[in-house]
Amino acid sequence: RAQALLSSHGEAVTTAAGVASLLGQQSVESVIQLAKRTLRYIHISDIDLADVQDARPSMALYYKSKPASFGEIDAFISHSWHDPTKPKWQGLQQWCA
Repeated sequence: RAQALLSSHGEAVTTAAGVASLLGQQSVESVIQLAKRTLRYIHISDIDLADVQDARPSMALYYKSKPASFGEIDAFISHSWHDPTKPKWQGLQQWCA
């Protein structure tokens, strides 16, 4: 039963949900349902240098985000707030080109 549940959502989704369920002591299905309700994205064209310069959480970035479904997002980009901003921004722009 667990194998069928996991395979029905796709490998990446279920792997992430499986790890999250172990860490958060929730069922895989509840983690997947939470992700479906809360998944959001920001299109790269809606981000500018100022958005990555401040290390504090920003509601402005949340307002730029839009709800998404599994499979709609091309990439997940994470970065260190401690890295120099301009080279990080230039690398992101090169990757997008």
